[in-house]
Amino acid sequence: MNSDGFIKRFLMQNQYAATIEYYKDKSPITILLHLTWFFIIFALVLMFAHYEDEVLEKLNIERYKPYISGGSNEIVMYSLTTCGYCTKKRNVFNDNHIKYTEYFVDRDRNKENEMIEKLKAAGIKSNHYTVPVFDVYGYMMPGNPSFKTIQRYIDKYKPVEDENTGLSEYRG
Repeated sequence: MNSDGFIKRFLMQNQYAATIEYYKDKSPITILLHLTWFFIIFALVLMFAHYEDEVLEKLNIERYKPYISGGSNEIVMYSLTTCGYCTKKRNVFNDNHIKYTEYFVDRDRNKENEMIEKLKAAGIKSNHYTVPVFDVYGYMMPGNPSFKTIQRYIDKYKPVEDENTGLSEYRG
């Protein structure tokens, strides 16, 4: 099989590649160069996305905003009963002995509305959210944030209990 036939078949089968019409008169070398650049750019995007939280942390920029002043005293995970990412995050929380409350928004419309109101109050457009969505001590974190990011917010904003009174004081 010649490389020209392989590349054309690859482009026909790959729905994310450019159209065959554009590439039909191009040489195999041109097509390979384009694909190489595509994969390089894709790898760079993935790399920057992976380190985004660390960059924001070093610049002391908070990605997530609180929805209430004074924070809250709990961690809440809003999820779906059919969500694999939610199951993975639940396992990570349980393995790390983190106390949280989980609400299934596909079973409880009141909790879904509560989540949407919190997202709006935090300035997050809630018409396109993905689960799990976290409320970490008053900070709404949509779109399945990394556990490292969640842990950073837990460490930074966990209410501190006063030894004399036993009352929790918000650190936000």
